[in-house]
This record gives sequence, structure tokens and C-alpha cells, in this order.
Amino acid sequence: MEKSKLTSILAKKMTEYRKLSGLTQAELAAKLNYSDKSISKWERGDGTPDIFVLKDLADIYGVTVNDLISEEKPKPVVKPGPSKKSKLLITLLSSGLVWLIASLIFFAIKLANPAAEMVWLAFIIAIPIFFIVLIVFTCLWWDNISRCISVSGLIWSLALTIDICVVIESSVYIYIIAAVLQILAVLWFLLVWQNGIGKTEKK
Repeated sequence: MEKSKLTSILAKKMTEYRKLSGLTQAELAAKLNYSDKSISKWERGDGTPDIFVLKDLADIYGVTVNDLISEEKPKPVVKPGPSKKSKLLITLLSSGLVWLIASLIFFAIKLANPAAEMVWLAFIIAIPIFFIVLIVFTCLWWDNISRCISVSGLIWSLALTIDICVVIESSVYIYIIAAVLQILAVLWFLLVWQNGIGKTEKK
């Protein structure tokens, strides 16, 4: 097959598969760590992506590299996951459930025993649980900054919860440990971020 014909087929297939997937050029570019100008160039047939990008494209669409360069009719593609708006709503709803449960526990105890003290601790304990839920969803869908913020929130909310719920003579040590953990968490996410940048530049 001639190079020009292969380029033309690839350009057509890239456009068809992207549209079938419901992705814009900018969204596809973000998934590949390229600019939308590169996507536009490839879809016009003014250039071709390398084999590594073709493999990434095939993985995104749930097809093979051969499907991207064959003249056959495009296969049905694997639909992309939830949109950013849906992800945000799911994250907020799941996090909100933590506070709903804490509120139910608070009112259940108050109804059973109106004289009960320290019932408000239900909300204090809910704070680290809230951040654990956030960590789960940021690891699934969001970027390193969101993950770092969630982990930081968990560290300091745990320190606060332990300080309030457990009788310790020198609670300052709890916050010293939290500060060390915070530094380690930031260093870890900086390392992950740097490796991600390096990978992008390599492409």
C-alpha cells in the first residue's frame, strides 16, 4: 500500500473513531498528552502519529492498530467513561453520603438519649472518612494536585480526630508526625508529577 493512501486511510479512521467515541480533538489530545493541533494535523492527513501513539489510540477506542489502518468499516468503539461534570457530581454525592450518615448517627443517638454528651464527635470522625472517599475518587478520575490535597486533608483530619478523641498529654507530637507525613506526601506527589512530565516530554 502506498504511503499517501495509508496516510489518507489513517486520517479518515482517526476522525471516524474519535467522533464515534464522542471525543473532541482537545479531549483526545489530553488523553494522548499531545496538542489538539497535532490531532488536527493527523486527521487532515498532513502527518501521521508514531506507532506508540497508534497503540494508545487503539487502546482508547478498544480496537487494534490494524483496525486504524484498514479500509474496513469502523468497528463499534468502547464508549468513554463519565464526563468531567458527571465525575464531579458522583464525587460530591459520594462524599455527601459520609455527612448524611454522620448526621443520622448524631440524631439517632440524640433521640435515644437526649442527655448524651460528645455526640458531635460523629462529625469529627466523619472528616477523615470524607477525605478517604475523596482519595478514592481522585485516584480514579482526577489529577495529582487533587490527590495531594485529598491526602493532605486526610493526614491533618486524622491528627485532629486523634487529638480530640484520644486523651494524650502532649498532643503536639501528633501534629509533628502529621507535618512529617505531609512533607513526605508532597515529595511523593512531586516525584510522581516529575515522572509524568518526563514521560510526556519523551513522547
